[in-house]
Amino acid sequence: MSNSNTEGSKIDELNKSIDTVKNILRGKQMEPMIQSASKLALEGKSAYMLKNYEKAYILYGRYMNILTQLQKHKDYQKNKDIVKLKLGSNHEQNRIMDMLASCKEKILQEEKSKASEQQMQIIKDIVPEIKEYEINNGEIQKIRDSIDCISLFSMISKEGSKCLIIDCRPENDFLLSKIDFQFIVNIPEDLCVIGMSITKLQEKIPNNSKVFWEMRKNRPIIVFVDWFSITFSRNTPPWHLRNLINEYDQEIEKKPEMLLLEGGYERWIDTYPMKCTDPKVLVPRSLENVTPHLGEIEYPNIEDIIMKDSSIQNGILSIDRSTKNNAIMSYEKNLSTSELLEKKEKLLNKSLHNESQLMKLEHDYNEVSLNKENEEDVSKQVQLRHKIWELDTQQKDIELEQVNIDKVLKKKDTILDFNTNMSKVEDLEQQLAKQKAERELNKKRQQEALRIARENIKPTDIDYKAPAKAPRKSELILSPRNLNQNALPHFDRASKPVHHQVIPQTFYDKQDFSPVYQKVERGLTGLKNLGNSCYMNSIIQCLSHTMSLTQFLLENNYEKQINRSNQTKGHIVKTLAAVIKMLWSGECKYISSKFLKSVVGEQDNLFGGMDQQDSHEFLVMLIDWLQSDLQSISMSSNLENLPASEKAWVEYTKAKESFILRLFYGQIKSTVKCMRCSEESATFDTFSNLSLELPMYNVDRYDITECFNLYFHGERISGWNCPKCKEPRDAIKKLDISKLPPVLIIHLKRFYGDGYSFRKKQAYVDFPLTDLNMYQYLSPTEKHHKSNNIRYNLYAVSNHYGTMESGHYTAFCRNAKQKRWYKFDDQYVSPLDKSDVVSSAAYILFYTSLPDTLYMSNP
Repeated sequence: MSNSNTEGSKIDELNKSIDTVKNILRGKQMEPMIQSASKLALEGKSAYMLKNYEKAYILYGRYMNILTQLQKHKDYQKNKDIVKLKLGSNHEQNRIMDMLASCKEKILQEEKSKASEQQMQIIKDIVPEIKEYEINNGEIQKIRDSIDCISLFSMISKEGSKCLIIDCRPENDFLLSKIDFQFIVNIPEDLCVIGMSITKLQEKIPNNSKVFWEMRKNRPIIVFVDWFSITFSRNTPPWHLRNLINEYDQEIEKKPEMLLLEGGYERWIDTYPMKCTDPKVLVPRSLENVTPHLGEIEYPNIEDIIMKDSSIQNGILSIDRSTKNNAIMSYEKNLSTSELLEKKEKLLNKSLHNESQLMKLEHDYNEVSLNKENEEDVSKQVQLRHKIWELDTQQKDIELEQVNIDKVLKKKDTILDFNTNMSKVEDLEQQLAKQKAERELNKKRQQEALRIARENIKPTDIDYKAPAKAPRKSELILSPRNLNQNALPHFDRASKPVHHQVIPQTFYDKQDFSPVYQKVERGLTGLKNLGNSCYMNSIIQCLSHTMSLTQFLLENNYEKQINRSNQTKGHIVKTLAAVIKMLWSGECKYISSKFLKSVVGEQDNLFGGMDQQDSHEFLVMLIDWLQSDLQSISMSSNLENLPASEKAWVEYTKAKESFILRLFYGQIKSTVKCMRCSEESATFDTFSNLSLELPMYNVDRYDITECFNLYFHGERISGWNCPKCKEPRDAIKKLDISKLPPVLIIHLKRFYGDGYSFRKKQAYVDFPLTDLNMYQYLSPTEKHHKSNNIRYNLYAVSNHYGTMESGHYTAFCRNAKQKRWYKFDDQYVSPLDKSDVVSSAAYILFYTSLPDTLYMSNP
């Protein structure tokens, strides 16, 4: 079929859809016809703004059909002025006709473009796969992405060389020794990371380097230099900087040819020492003797695999508790008896304060419960309940801390003199015991009063339900191996009512967010609860404080990366960007995220209704949708000479990546090793978060390393079909990380099923605020790559208070601009002491390995 025939058939198909409205209009009164036309005009405008030209063509076409029918209507002449008032003047009708013509033209252009792409694909399919190629004007041309030392020497030795060298080594290394060439600039490796923007990079470059950096705009060739790289390997400084210039540098009209110096500066020193400012410079120790790729064998010796079941005895997991309580070890090493008593005194004072608050909150809660008359009273009751849950959780955490201190004091085996500190502690303990007893007595009295008052009254309180999660495909990949748990019941959510309005617009007015205006620090705007939407608000605040993502959205870098062929057509990333911009405007006390709720509800009605949902499930789906929205960055599909992990990555992405993929997604390697012949097989899965089980033994406090060990340590499996033995064998299965993401999200699996119902583990999990080291969980091959991004700092926590049946979500976030922590409880935002960040309510942890240089100075 020719192009013209294809185009014609497409327009004909759309015209048939337009004509369906004619039969519906016959015999209609004028008023509903006018209302329909007005609605079609608005929807057509929204579709056109979203560049959904086919939909806009249909809507505008139906509008013109209605207008024609109106003009033929028997009552048109006497209602002509009303039609003109409601639908606009002749000028407005001419504008709509122009938009209709524009839509048709763009549809035809898209059809031509698709046909051209198909022709290009045919050409690509016949290109040999040994090397990479590109196609320019229908001609096949080989892509050059590296340059050897000899060729570079020849290039820079010519008079009037048009080359620019960008050295991506650390600044100190560059100052010690560099290529002796006039046009060379240092962009240190700590600036060459994902999330860096051109604007931010230019702010960070030293003034004496900015002149040479400006030369990138008119130099036809740019050569990147690091210490050792042979190719543009993923997540290396040259790779990140090349992508930054390619994708976001709008100051360059024509993109230069960008090459990598093969073998880096080390090979240059060996080849042309006379063209170095100091040829005697030493190679940094941390990069010497880097072991090359090890191939497919990760564990030559089966004994090297640490087993998670090595300490299981009689079906019970026995853990070495000597490393469990890091807090206890820290107290024992660093604090004297007097200092421990001072710390306990502070905890007791805090506990007394909480008890006093709890007593007042419980009194107010019961008063409202007895006398509530309207929705405002119900809302107040819910808020009071949330505060009670939060303080109850804090009290339990304080009690655990006090128990730890008491253990250390006992371990010290020191005779405690009745000094001032000890006396204060004992007095406080007595006060606390008295206050607790008083609160318990008050609770019993209030409960009895409520019981009597409600004997003949049906409860009207709102229960927050947290329905059990039906496992999704992504969760099945990310969760740890089977732990012999009973099968969980499945809930059919298809019948849930959906209460949302679809508003597919690209540009939002501030008033669309129902803002409550008040000057606040940027990033400290709250989100109104839309009826059990606290799970969504918690996640949005955590993502809002993912600074590389926020900067990416605030600077509108996402707009040219939108994948308009996917299901959501960019609606979700556009709406999230609009919300983030309002949160960082510094103009609002709080806003409503109703449009984001409606857009995600269109993709999954689970999130469109008024029921409480699981924040982790919402997070997983939202990141997947954002990745789909922006999956438009073309990468090489050549798999030759790639290690197995990279091949799996390319196959997963289909050679199309996104900013979201590069920021949040990592890769897990699953290795299975035969216990008879030692044959080893490996598979790879991507992840956007790690879902960690909490150990099953009955204690109130864990360290997060115990959760990691439960996930990553080896386990014995039976009946594995060994490819070498050709029969079922016992084997060992081991998980490792083969690719760490810059942002690491950790989900603590607190909810579990016991075969009859779902329950929540309320245990306290100790996790670090800074310097989470992931090195020990890397695959042996990845360890030899000496990745730089193995240390992570916490910047956000999504918390869950309450039980499986009734709960509430909040967020703790570190504001990068203020460099301090805040609590986000729906529309309420308040400062948070750093010591309160770790709690037994922690549900999802957000860590980043990106440096502080990415943080916005003026978001």
